[in-house]
Amino acid sequence: METNTNNLNESRGSDSRLRKYSKHDANLPKNEVLRFQIGLVISLAVAYFAIEATFAVTSYVNTEPVVIEEDQTYEMTEFKVEQEVKEKIQPQKQTVKLIDDIKVVDDKTVVDQDEEFKNEKEPVEDLNTDDIVYEDPDEIEMPVVAWDKVEIVPVFPGCETLQSNKERRECMSDAINKIVQRNFDTSIAGEYGLEGIQRIYAQFKINQEGQVEEIKIRAPHKVLEEEAERVIKLIPQMTPGKQRNKDVSVIFLKPIVFKVQ
Repeated sequence: METNTNNLNESRGSDSRLRKYSKHDANLPKNEVLRFQIGLVISLAVAYFAIEATFAVTSYVNTEPVVIEEDQTYEMTEFKVEQEVKEKIQPQKQTVKLIDDIKVVDDKTVVDQDEEFKNEKEPVEDLNTDDIVYEDPDEIEMPVVAWDKVEIVPVFPGCETLQSNKERRECMSDAINKIVQRNFDTSIAGEYGLEGIQRIYAQFKINQEGQVEEIKIRAPHKVLEEEAERVIKLIPQMTPGKQRNKDVSVIFLKPIVFKVQ
């Protein structure tokens, strides 16, 4: 009886061992997957720490001094400019031929001087003294002298106390400017459609009596010429200019410039 019981227990133990081994063997594939996952996690962790780890890098500094090459200075040696040697032109020597055969003329040779040096007299007509015209020096017309060349300029009324030509010229110019400014009608230019700056040149002669004559006007329009001539005729008679203590006519040039607004 006991023997049967022992046999029965042994058979159960063997069955339990068989079941245990067979279960372990059945879980082998699952263990391999688990091991693979654990190994993968460990590998990733090692790689992460390896990347994040800092390594001390030793830097090398070049302590050798830096040599800067200096600019090389080149000195030019002295040089001489050779002058062009001009060839000397030797003057050609003229050969003088001496004539040995010199002819001697006999002093007794007679030369007809009357034919060689004969001055014929030209006929002279008799002059009639009635045909000779005598001119009075005072009646000879003196030439016209330029304003800046005359010895003594014309004297405008009111400028008699001035002595030098410079002062008299300035006094006369100022007086004529006042006449033009007070009497010239600049509105005429606007009436005829003229615009901008208008330039008029007036030339006249102060004759030997000190009167203004031979007025010549140059202007952009005929109406301005007529107006300028009218104003110039308002200049009064003055003391005439002198050249060599003689009264002379003097040419005067007066520009008139105004702007049409």
